[in-house]
Amino acid sequence: MVTQKQGFSGGIDWQHASDSDNIEVYSPVGGKVANISKSPSGVTLIKQDGQKVHAQDAESLTETTLGFRLPLTGLSDWAIGKPTASNIASSSWDDNGRLLTMKQDGWDISYENYADVNGISLPGKVVLKSEKVNLKLLIENWIEVSH
Repeated sequence: MVTQKQGFSGGIDWQHASDSDNIEVYSPVGGKVANISKSPSGVTLIKQDGQKVHAQDAESLTETTLGFRLPLTGLSDWAIGKPTASNIASSSWDDNGRLLTMKQDGWDISYENYADVNGISLPGKVVLKSEKVNLKLLIENWIEVSH
C-alpha cells in the first residue's frame, strides 16, 4: 500500500460473510499487528497492544486510525472481480466476460491473473488507486468455507 509517498506492505487473512468480516493484519515479517472485525453493530479494530477503536463503518474507522479511507465496504465485491451496486463511471471486460478495469466510487481498479477456482474465475491480483492511496491485493489462495 502506498499513501502520499509513504509505502508499507504486509499480509492479511480475511474471512468474509454476508453480514460480517474478520481481518487479521500482519507486518511484512509475519507478526500480527491488528484485527479488524465488522458486524451489523459496527467495526472494531484491536491493535497489537490490545487498544480498541470502534466506528460505525470501516471507512470511518480507517480514516480515524490511518488518516485515509480504505474501501472496505466495496472491497468484498471488488476482490472477486465484480462491481458494487453503485454507479460505474467506466469499465472494460475481456473476451471471457471478466472485468479488467473499472472506475467506481472514486477508485480506479484493475484486475490481473485470473484463475479458475472451483469453476469460478477469480482474480489473483487487484490494484485499487484513489487520490490518496494505492492498494495492491495479491491473492495467495481462495478458500470457501460453508457453515
